Amino acid sequence: PPPPPPPPLLLLLSAHTHTAQGEYVKAWKLLGLNSRASLGQAEAAGRELCALTSQELGVRFASELEDGTFTSEDMLMACFFPAFAFAMLHHGHGFDLDRNFTAIETMNYQGTPL
Repeated sequence: PPPPPPPPLLLLLSAHTHTAQGEYVKAWKLLGLNSRASLGQAEAAGRELCALTSQELGVRFASELEDGTFTSEDMLMACFFPAFAFAMLHHGHGFDLDRNFTAIETMNYQGTPL
C-alpha cells in the first residue's frame, strides 16, 4: 500500500512556512499580526511597537489588559519580547525576512494536543 500522507506540519514546512508556537504566539499577538505573517512583517510591526510611549502602549492594549489576554507584566515586555523573538528567528536561526510563520496556540497531531 502507498505510504500515508505526511502530517500537516511537514506540509507547512515544505511550503516555506513554519509554525510559531508557545511564546512566539504571544509575540505575534503583541505585534498585532495575523496568525500567518512573514518575518519581515514582524520586523516592521516591531519597529512600530517599540516606537510607542508607555502611555500609547496602554491605549493600544487597553482591551487586552481589561479582558486578561495581557497582563501589566506583558506591557513591560511589549517591545523587548517581540524584538528578542525576531532576533532569535532572523539572526539566531537564520530565517530570511520573507519566511512565513503561522502562529498556532495548540496543534493536534493524531489526537494529541502539542
